[in-house]
Amino acid sequence: MVGRVNFNIFRFRSFLAVFAVVSAGLPITGQEARAQVPPMKFEVAQVGNAATCGSNCVQVITARGEIVSTTPEDFLRFVQAQGSRNKRMRAVIFVDSPGGLVVSSMRLGLLFRQLGAAAVVGRVNPGGSTNDFSAATCASACVYALMGAKTRVVPPQSRIVLHRMFAFERFGGSGDQPNGLQKTYNNKELADRLSRYARQMGVSAEIIRSAESIQPEAIRVASQADLRRWKFSVPAF
Repeated sequence: MVGRVNFNIFRFRSFLAVFAVVSAGLPITGQEARAQVPPMKFEVAQVGNAATCGSNCVQVITARGEIVSTTPEDFLRFVQAQGSRNKRMRAVIFVDSPGGLVVSSMRLGLLFRQLGAAAVVGRVNPGGSTNDFSAATCASACVYALMGAKTRVVPPQSRIVLHRMFAFERFGGSGDQPNGLQKTYNNKELADRLSRYARQMGVSAEIIRSAESIQPEAIRVASQADLRRWKFSVPAF
């Protein structure tokens, strides 16, 4: 089992601030807006049957929802609060997310790495046994957050979904032409940065090339063979 959460919050804050400055010149790109999907929320979940393990039941982190601009800071605040008082919490994060903003996802992934976290694509079923988990999905920009974890676990029943990133650019605004937004693709600068980030995290940059080669509006569900080839994950602890 991954060790108990233990970190220097001031080092984390400094690290996040530096990465924010480095990334400031990059466009805020991401996947398509998702109606009715709330921002990512972090909670504590217990694994193990309380009747058996009682006060010794292990607790883990759950992360569900869309990755938005404030998600990295939200994660910092959550771990700061829990790490100072929760001695049973382990640096294991169960992730279920449709994606979100690319730069924010990289920032979140780097925080996962600083924490030495293990990330699992799955949901914890409250009150169940240690094996009582449900399948989940990590899609689009979520993949870049998951990439940062020290250990990445994608059970066969869960899904990694790749999607080509895009940005919205404003057009119109003259004469009778109303203002509007249009999608733009082929952001080579950010794709190159993602490739460098992937390599730093020990993952093949082929995963970035694969995502960026997908036709607009299409998706690709990665197979376990893909994930092994990309050195992205293992199917179980």
